[in-house]
Amino acid sequence: MSVKWFEIPGYFNYVEQYEMIAHYLPEGSKFVELGCLLGKSTNFLASRLKEYNKKLEFHVVDTFMGTPGEHDHLTDFYDKFYENCKELIDEGYITKVHKGRTDEVYKLFEDNYFDAMMIDADHKYEAVINDVECWMPKMKKTGVVFGDDWLLESVHKGAKEGLNRFYNRKPVNLSVVQGFVQTWIHTLDEDNKKEHDKWLTKIP
Repeated sequence: MSVKWFEIPGYFNYVEQYEMIAHYLPEGSKFVELGCLLGKSTNFLASRLKEYNKKLEFHVVDTFMGTPGEHDHLTDFYDKFYENCKELIDEGYITKVHKGRTDEVYKLFEDNYFDAMMIDADHKYEAVINDVECWMPKMKKTGVVFGDDWLLESVHKGAKEGLNRFYNRKPVNLSVVQGFVQTWIHTLDEDNKKEHDKWLTKIP
C-alpha cells in the first residue's frame, strides 16, 4: 500500500510551488531537490507527477543524517525515507536518490543541466551560500530555483549572498512568496519577467 505524503512526518511549506512544477515542467525535465528528510515533499511531488502520468529526471540529495540539535530524536533516516517513497522510486517517478553532502554531490552533474531546483537542506548561513554557489552553475539559463525558510535570517542572508557572489552583483528576478515561513524564487532568464511571475502565488 502506497504511503500518502501527509502521513509522513516533517515540514513542507511549498505545496503550491511543487504543484506548479508538476504542471509546468514538461516530460523529461530535470529537477533536483536538496534536502528531503523523511520524504514528505519528495513523495508529494512524485505522487503528483504520477497523477499527471509525467516523469521528470527527479534527483534527491540528502545526507540522511538530519540536522544536529534539530533531529537528534530521529534515527534510520534513509530507511524511513525509502519506505515512504519506495513505490514511487520503483515506478520511476523518483529517478535517483543521492546519499551524500550537497557540496559533494553537485560534482556529479555537468553545468547547465537542471531545469528546476529546490534548496531546503542545511539552513546555516554558510551552508546556504555554499548550496547556491555550488548548484547555480548546474542550472540552465532558463531554469528556476526555489528555496524554503526565507524567514530564517541565515537563509535569506545566505541566499542573497550566494546569488550576489554567483552573479557578482545583486540578482534580478528574486521574489518571496508570503506564507508561514516563505519560499524564495529566482529565475535565471533576467529578460523574461512573465516566466518568473508564473511561479508566484496569485494574489487578488
